[in-house]
Order: sequence, then structure tokens, then C-alpha cells
Amino acid sequence: MTYEIEVLSWSDRKKWNEIGRSFENWDLYFTPEYSKVYENIGDGKVQAFVYKDDNLTVLYPYLLKKVNDLAVFDDLEEEYFDIASPYGYCGPLFSEKTNDKNQIEKSTESFFEAFHKYCKENNIVTEFVRFHPILNNAKLARKHIKTEFQGKTVASNLRRRWSDMWDDEFDSDTRSKIRKSIRNDIQVNLARKDEIKEIMPVFKKLYYSTMDKNDARDYYYFDHNYFKGFEELLLDDIIIFYAIHNKKIIAASLVMVKSDYVHIHLTGSKKEFLNLGCNNLIRYRILEWAKFNKFSYVHHGGGKESLLKFKKGFSNLSFNFHIGRKVHNQKKYSKLKQIWKKKNEVDDDNFDYLPIYRLDIE
Repeated sequence: MTYEIEVLSWSDRKKWNEIGRSFENWDLYFTPEYSKVYENIGDGKVQAFVYKDDNLTVLYPYLLKKVNDLAVFDDLEEEYFDIASPYGYCGPLFSEKTNDKNQIEKSTESFFEAFHKYCKENNIVTEFVRFHPILNNAKLARKHIKTEFQGKTVASNLRRRWSDMWDDEFDSDTRSKIRKSIRNDIQVNLARKDEIKEIMPVFKKLYYSTMDKNDARDYYYFDHNYFKGFEELLLDDIIIFYAIHNKKIIAASLVMVKSDYVHIHLTGSKKEFLNLGCNNLIRYRILEWAKFNKFSYVHHGGGKESLLKFKKGFSNLSFNFHIGRKVHNQKKYSKLKQIWKKKNEVDDDNFDYLPIYRLDIE
């Protein structure tokens, strides 16, 4: 099959965005600016693999990391790399140019073969993917990469009538808390563009407070560069909804908007005000705003049992979230694995983690 490939970097972001805008299901997670936020906190270099043939166009963003930068491999002579999706929901984005499913299947196989070949030729040893639940791009990938179900994410379909959403999808506890927060004179405002720079320091404190309450992993305590990246790179694509009580900001959500999708990305609140239903009211106002502005979906995301239950209080629509892992060069991966095991004095060969050399065993 005849095809063209191209690998784009941050310097190619104009072309990257032009290609992306040609996709019907273009979303913020696939933009170079979103990936750049994560490059800025050390998660790897921004890249996108572009594949084109007569039947299919694929745009696959990822972050490229140098394996040699790990202390355990500081004496390697050859350069090794691995790739991973930025935090969130990504993976390959597919645009089909024909209704012929047989041709799409052949082109999909051709894309994965071309990408595998590229990885082998460029010493990219392993791949880790976070797929997009709403777009279900894991479905096209699972023949070519090992996928793992990670749980459900919740979304609201805004193409429904507002009254039907309130009656059929909001559960009784959610409706009760929304009413309670309104009775307690909680107001929800939104900040856009320059206003975001004023509200961001307050949002960060609320977010860190919530991470403390949830005993979150260190990774999720995003640093100054992370939030600065949203301000500098994604200012036109984010909104902060914040709740005010007695002239004080008590809760807030950072929301990402693009094309048909609104993603509730990060949230934070003062725990002493949670009983007033401030988080419920913020989410209600986000849905109200997104419905009025003709978006198709608000993606609430996933989470552990209690958080997922809270999100399901707004919608009975859920999607499957999958990750994917693949070894592109088994010989070189085995070499790295043996070095890692020896230096960490590990004998057990049954770690269910890939790539094993990025496993924190302390």
C-alpha cells in the first residue's frame, strides 16, 4: 500500500494544527499546545506521527523520552527512547476517507506497521498509550497493541433537552445539592483569557488542597510550569468556573473546550464548604454554559469509586477508558530490563508493568 508519513515536532505546530482541524473529531488533547504543557514539566519531547493514504489519515501525538536519562542507564553507549501519551485522553486520531470497511482495516494495519517500523528504526523501544474514551480509538488499535481496560469515564450528552437531562440523568442527591447551594447564595462565575491569570493562583491553592485531601500521588501536584503552560499555550481554550460564598472563592474547576467537547480537567475546593454542594453547582453551571454554547459533550472524566459516583450523579452515559502498551524492539527491551534488574537487585521476573525500567520500586 502506498502511503506518506511525516513526524512533526513543536516547531511544526502550525502544520500540526492545520492537519488536526481537518479532522471531524478534533479535540484539545491532540493539539501540540496541550502536549507542550507536559513537555514543560519534563514528560518528554512533543512529537506527532502523521500517516496518509487514499483511505485514511492518522495523527498520533505522543511525548518522546530518552531512556538514557534514567540514572540506572547513565553508562549506556547507544541512545534509547520510549514514548507515552500526555496525561489525559489521546492515542491515534483517525480520519476515514471511505465507507469501505475492508479498505479501512487494511489502511489501519498499514498505519500500525509503518509506525512500528519507524519506532524500530529510531530506537523507540516501548510505547504507552492513553486512549480517548469518547472517540473509542482503542477499538481500531487493539489488534495491533495490547490494550487494558482501566474503568469508566462519565460524559453528558448535550444534544438532549435540558429538562430531560435534569429529570432523567441528574440523580436526586445531585439535584438536592444544587438546590441547597443556590439557597445558600453560592454564585458561580467564569474566568476567560486575561481573567484566568488573576484567578489561577487561587485555583492552584484549591487544587493542591484537594490533592492533599485525596492523598494524591506526587505526580498530580503539578508545578508552577504546568499551570503557566495553560496560561501561555492554551489561554483561548480554557475556562475556570469558580464558586463564591460570602465574597470568598471556595471551589473551582479548570475546563478545556475545543470543537464539540468540553472536558472538566482539574477541580479544587475547600473541604469545609463541600457540604454546601459547591462542586455540584459548578458542574451544573458548566453543563448549562456548554449547552447554551452548543457543544455536544461535557466529559466529566473517571476516577476512583467515590469520585466516579459523584460524576455519575450528573449523567448515566459512560465510556470505556483503555490504555495500551507495546514493545517495539524486544531484543533491546530485554537488554534494558536486565540492566535495570541487576542494578536494582531484583530477581523476580513477574512485574506486570511495561516498561519495567520506569517502575518505582522504592
